[in-house]
Amino acid sequence: MQNFTNKEILAQLERLLTSSQLSGSNVLSEFLNFIVRETLEGRGDELKEYTIGVQALKKESDFNPQLDSIVRIHAGRLRRALKEYYYEEGSNDRLTIVIPKGSYVPSFELREPALVAQPDGLVAHEITMSTNVGSKEELEERPIGKTFTTNHKSSIAVLPFKKIGHGEILKYFSQSIGEYLSTELTLFENLKVISYYSGGNIISQFADIRKTGIALGADYILTGSVHLLEGALRLFVQLNVVATGDQLWAHTFEHKDFNEKFGEFQAEVVDKILAEVAGMNGIIVRYEIEIKSGPTRGSNGEPLIFWYRQYSHKFDKPTITKAKKYYEDIIKREPDNAFALAYLSEILSGEILLLQPSETKRTELAASYAQLAIEINPYCQQGYLALAIHFLLNQKNEECLHTLEQGLEVNPKSVDYRGAMGAMLIYAGDFENGVKILDKVVKLNSHLPWWQILSYSFYSYHRQFYADAVFWAERVNMNVAWIPLIKAAAYAQLDQTEKGQLMLDQLKRQFPFVSVSEAGLKKLFSSDKLVKEIMNGLKKLNP
Repeated sequence: MQNFTNKEILAQLERLLTSSQLSGSNVLSEFLNFIVRETLEGRGDELKEYTIGVQALKKESDFNPQLDSIVRIHAGRLRRALKEYYYEEGSNDRLTIVIPKGSYVPSFELREPALVAQPDGLVAHEITMSTNVGSKEELEERPIGKTFTTNHKSSIAVLPFKKIGHGEILKYFSQSIGEYLSTELTLFENLKVISYYSGGNIISQFADIRKTGIALGADYILTGSVHLLEGALRLFVQLNVVATGDQLWAHTFEHKDFNEKFGEFQAEVVDKILAEVAGMNGIIVRYEIEIKSGPTRGSNGEPLIFWYRQYSHKFDKPTITKAKKYYEDIIKREPDNAFALAYLSEILSGEILLLQPSETKRTELAASYAQLAIEINPYCQQGYLALAIHFLLNQKNEECLHTLEQGLEVNPKSVDYRGAMGAMLIYAGDFENGVKILDKVVKLNSHLPWWQILSYSFYSYHRQFYADAVFWAERVNMNVAWIPLIKAAAYAQLDQTEKGQLMLDQLKRQFPFVSVSEAGLKKLFSSDKLVKEIMNGLKKLNP
């Protein structure tokens, strides 16, 4: 800890409390103000969960940190808010206030102005940025700006859950479930989350959920009720559209041994709700694409994610061409649009896979766009995914894994990202860890993109479950080279050589650029081990 005067630290505290990251959240402001002042008063050793809960968060004296994780939840939110402040508004501040993980005692550190660290160790420096989306050589140098391009974000408010019944555990659960959800929803960059306490203060003023939502400035309201009867807990959750009052999604959760597994059940419930509601395949994105795109499916006014979803679901040349042009046009107008850059990077990588071009400029351009997306916005999880895909396609498996882990830290609750990570680990040859992640994702949301389903076929083939490899390959309704290739090898291993030869003939007919050799397969598969295993199968068709 540097030697700063109390006056300097309090001045920095005031800057933080009046920043855009903290001024809109009373609970985070009170949290930070309390732990800083207590530390300056020499009472840092007393900063425990109970003390913070009762004195800073105004919990009742019977507050039990073992049952209620609210202090840990808000500590995580506060750490993220501080990182964001020092990257944006406080990028030139030399005195930083940091809350180390595993502690609630803040540290006060000096930061050199010539090397301003960004979150997660990134460093601001000169970068290349496309203004006309041409070749890599046409990217022009310019410094990072302090402001991000702001795309429209749908706003959501989590209202307090009604408590029906009696008991301390029910009381803790009903109070904390809404705060937990509101906190974790802030990790999703396509959503703007209304302060949880704003919703709690206004809910009593209106009986109509539409009026409540309008008063809060929310597009969606997430709320519900908690019932406890004879030790069994039942949780009803609803997502409502403010503009129409319609109930967009609802789910019922029930747990019979609730008294014994309070924390586990709460975490499972939150994970399931986030999987269903938020993210690229969540109900909010699907609903907005449906209502905003109109019957033409992609006319003016579609959400930014629209053509990326089209690309992800269809993965054909016409869709790739349209999606690429759409994001190129956006980047011409908005060169700081991190999401558009990340989407375009992934689409370029997909184009390389589909068309197998011999030139490398497109590969380099895809990497440049992904890196640029991360440099513009270190919280752009889509940028980490796009960069990891680039590394995977270039057989840089260690770099791929490292990038995936970095992206996971941005939002570990994103089912979309975790599913992608699981599939990519399988493709990279880390079969067991990959399938463990995918299995957990499927339990939360079974709507996997085609390429994640296909990874199950790769895993099954590796484990010598050849019938399962065929089953999963047939689940993928896509015209891509991997399908007939892995089916041909699997049929050969099952001694069904006639079917295997038909698949091999189909591959040669539809994908003449694919060479059925070890060198050729390495262009399609990132795992050398899987390449050898598939070659062993194909050799049975061509002895």
